[in-house]
Amino acid sequence: MNQMQHSKSGNANRPGRASLRLGCIRFGLAVVVGGLFNQPLRAQTAPADSPGEDGDTTELTPAEDGPKARTQIKGFAEFDQISYWKTRDDQKVYGRNQGILQLEINSALSKKITFFGGVELREDVADRSRNRVFLDESYVNFFLKNLDLRLGKQIITWGRADGINYTNNLNPVDYSDLLDTEDETMGVFALRSKYYLKAWTLEGIVVPVFTPSILPQSNSPWFRDLPAAVPHPYDSSKTIPVSYDPLLTLLPRRDWRSAQWAGRIAKTIAGLDFSVSYYRGFNDLPRFRQLPPRFSPDSVRVVIQAEFNRWQIWGADLAASLGKFELRGEGAYFIPKAGATNELVIDKPYFQYVVGIDRTFSDAIGSNAVFVLLQWIQEVNTTDVTYSSQDLNHLFQRSVAARIECGLGNYGKLSVQGIYNLKPKDYYLRPVFTYQISDGLNATVMADILGGRPEGFFGSYGNNNRIQARLKYNF
Repeated sequence: MNQMQHSKSGNANRPGRASLRLGCIRFGLAVVVGGLFNQPLRAQTAPADSPGEDGDTTELTPAEDGPKARTQIKGFAEFDQISYWKTRDDQKVYGRNQGILQLEINSALSKKITFFGGVELREDVADRSRNRVFLDESYVNFFLKNLDLRLGKQIITWGRADGINYTNNLNPVDYSDLLDTEDETMGVFALRSKYYLKAWTLEGIVVPVFTPSILPQSNSPWFRDLPAAVPHPYDSSKTIPVSYDPLLTLLPRRDWRSAQWAGRIAKTIAGLDFSVSYYRGFNDLPRFRQLPPRFSPDSVRVVIQAEFNRWQIWGADLAASLGKFELRGEGAYFIPKAGATNELVIDKPYFQYVVGIDRTFSDAIGSNAVFVLLQWIQEVNTTDVTYSSQDLNHLFQRSVAARIECGLGNYGKLSVQGIYNLKPKDYYLRPVFTYQISDGLNATVMADILGGRPEGFFGSYGNNNRIQARLKYNF
């Protein structure tokens, strides 16, 4: 019987891990007075920890090897430094000097019960607002004859595509840094069940309490500042100063009526892995709307309300081997619903999908293997509508993503990964070099390069190019 295992680990060598972390793209504050207050703030993407699997990555199951095998303690310690190539605003924090310590305990309490807990401590001397002591996960597994149950705070990862997973919608994410969301998926309190019926796996999940994602603070270079002036209401040739009342956030009710639930059916047939899923809940990133402004002779005050709309999502994914090639893909049909006030402008239903093919070329450069991945991403709308490039529910209209990895001897690895939007012709590129200093100790240097037309999402952040160095020890 396959058993559920926990979904987050300090292990940097997870198979197929999408280090591009395009889940970071799900957030943007594209709010402009008078025109974009109703823009949604989510591109429905989220990274899969291991394409082709469901995100469960560790090994511990109910132990029969004696007391020494019943408990495992591991984690990682990390130092991370980021420097931006340009600094433009003294009120923003352009940089990072942080340390992270993550501890995990995985214990077999009996032959049928296990416990997992993970705690993260983060200290950033460059930006104190990012400091935290955070309980990542804490849950208990129960293993019955044909049924596995998991109860507690947990991370649930769905999807088989690499890096962009339209079926993965159960967990919020810490987006305080849009380009660095690795291990920033936030756990939710949930009951997860898996029932094994011959070759079929039937999964059901209930999340009783809604948890929103964390957005960048106003001192972040990823926060879009609101305009300081707007056109004068009585004289369009002039502008008038605008001030903003504190943002009002309308959260879903904390009772059974706001419970989120999901189900999935998965099966393997002759080397083809596929699943069909359904999710009913809330968008964990808000939509914004402007309340009636308050005018005075020389200024205007604006109140913006953040609200989380409901939606239903039907999804499917697959992974298959075609000779030396691996094919992966997934898609989802989104049916947005109204929020608590029924006053938000809601999108019409739409379909988004991603298909990809990859291959590993053995001994391509000397004795080093080369991995190549190509993906196509597209949205199909039920109406003839054109979305703003800052409307992140519809970020990838027609896009190409790629990743190339090459080993450098026994200890080094070089990768280049990126994405190009055919419309509006902007791009994101990340070259990464990783070197294994010793067993468990890795040094990484990478760059984040954004560019293209400024009306595009990536192009609009073209001044946020940066370089990052990281030292990480897994134990």
